[in-house]
Amino acid sequence: MGGLALFLFGMEQMSESLKAVAGERMKSILSRLTSNRLMGAITGAFVTAVIQSSSVTTVLVVGFITAGLMSLSQSIGIIMGAKYLDEELLSTPSLALDRARLEILHLGDLVMEMMRQILPAMLSGEREDLKQIAEMDDGVDLLHGQIVTYLGKISRHSLTEEQTAEFLKLMETTNDLENIGDIIETNLVMLGNDRIEEQVSISEPTQDVIREFHGAVIKALVAAMQAATQKSEEAANVVIEMKGEINRLADSAALHQARRLVAEEPNRLPAYTVEMDILQNLKRIYYFAKRMARLVVPSEDLRQAF
Repeated sequence: MGGLALFLFGMEQMSESLKAVAGERMKSILSRLTSNRLMGAITGAFVTAVIQSSSVTTVLVVGFITAGLMSLSQSIGIIMGAKYLDEELLSTPSLALDRARLEILHLGDLVMEMMRQILPAMLSGEREDLKQIAEMDDGVDLLHGQIVTYLGKISRHSLTEEQTAEFLKLMETTNDLENIGDIIETNLVMLGNDRIEEQVSISEPTQDVIREFHGAVIKALVAAMQAATQKSEEAANVVIEMKGEINRLADSAALHQARRLVAEEPNRLPAYTVEMDILQNLKRIYYFAKRMARLVVPSEDLRQAF
């Protein structure tokens, strides 16, 4: 009880001090840094990286809210950005690795949101839609760097053989997710802009082909995240066994595109180029999802699968 009372007293004193010294300027700065959840997440991740404690970040946010410098809705993004990594757990590698795994799930959620938003933006969106998706990758890159740094600190401690294997798998999974974010931000956003620049109109049948392919890749990515964060061999096998479906869809899409190439339509060649590149990049994303899944499946099982 005494510790709790001291904590609450400290919170009250901090809030009163913030009210006295911060003023409207601080309120305006916080408002800009938390203008949306993505900005809030980036801010939270940065602050946590600097002060090396997500708990302290949360305490600061509570103080800002109590002082009237930040609303509850503004705080959500910051707390999301400072979610799981905790420096105090580094001396216990098993707990720190669990925290890293939870943060990787958070990273996967950001990448998955990019994946969901890119399809309509590519097919029929405006430049502003594509720009917003590209900006989402800034949050992915920042969180990726934070997780890699945290994992690097874990590796400085004495790890068992099993923990070392787990560390390597989590590092590879983190990098695979960052690579998927880069494919979306660099390649797919560029293809959406090419569609606009070339004034390409993607036909409804072709949109259906791309949607089906995109849906299969989404399914694989969801299962890969489940495999990586829950150590689920069942989910990993779902991803690996989807290789045949992905190849079938790719072959079907290529046949559809070949037929479309000889059709008498305006901008047919630019349209063909954009559409085929979209499909190729979606296939690359499946490749990274499969890499993530294969980390979970024992080598012997993999040899039998292939």
